[in-house]
Amino acid sequence: MKAKESEQFDVNSIFEALNFSNPYSLILDFNEKIIGIGSNYLKSSNVIDKGQAFLDIFSWETIFSFANWNENLESRIYFFRSKDENQRYKASIKKTSYGFIVLASPIINSKFHINNYGVTLSDFPKHDYLVEYVFLLQSSSRALAEARNLNEKLVEKNKSIEAAKEELISLAKFPSENPNPILRISKKYKLLYANDAASKKFIIDFKIDVNGSLITISAEREKSEEEKDEGYTRKEYNYSSFSRSFSIPEDTLSDKIDANYVHGELKLMLPKKEGATKTHHLKISVH
Repeated sequence: MKAKESEQFDVNSIFEALNFSNPYSLILDFNEKIIGIGSNYLKSSNVIDKGQAFLDIFSWETIFSFANWNENLESRIYFFRSKDENQRYKASIKKTSYGFIVLASPIINSKFHINNYGVTLSDFPKHDYLVEYVFLLQSSSRALAEARNLNEKLVEKNKSIEAAKEELISLAKFPSENPNPILRISKKYKLLYANDAASKKFIIDFKIDVNGSLITISAEREKSEEEKDEGYTRKEYNYSSFSRSFSIPEDTLSDKIDANYVHGELKLMLPKKEGATKTHHLKISVH
């Protein structure tokens, strides 16, 4: 009785140390019955229990029998799976005086996810390389999920941009009928075309005269409207003009003055002579 108690104490003590080092440890007796179960197996399986045959819970991937065991087999790596095919393990096996010690590690990859095993990082010993691997795997999964989410947003944004582009192309096919202003500019920023809406809202011809240090800007616009009805035609002509004079700096190159008119605002660039400190810019509101 004392010998059996001592033997049982030794097995329990050994298994306690084994489980601390590797919670995926199993101890089998010589009849291949489970007499020691690592703590992670209890989380990974709800059917495993002491006294069960190993082959009731798992299956070897290669032909294997403990009955033909010899020392040469201890240098090999063995693979086994759970009966439901959700878990896969690789293991080393050691024969002892009371049975076999099976030291295993779960295989974690795209097919056998860590969730299949019902464990988390905290269930592994801190020295286990699997901790680092699983951490990297989880980090990569999060990064991939974030990248996938960002990609989906970019795809939706591109769809919106493409839709807007198609709408603009459709409108540009008939610019003269478009109620919105349409301007076509060359690569050298020269105006090539302006439809009626643009002419009414943006385009106006200015005359710029420079006399010494005095610059005069003037513009004239004539607008006509025609209305036809039975028996008569009515035409209206509107005429508007604009003129403004002001002095310009003495260091201005008067023959290189440039002007740009957009949104009711005339912008003048007055290039400086060599040695002057700054090019001058003027803004004039035109209504």
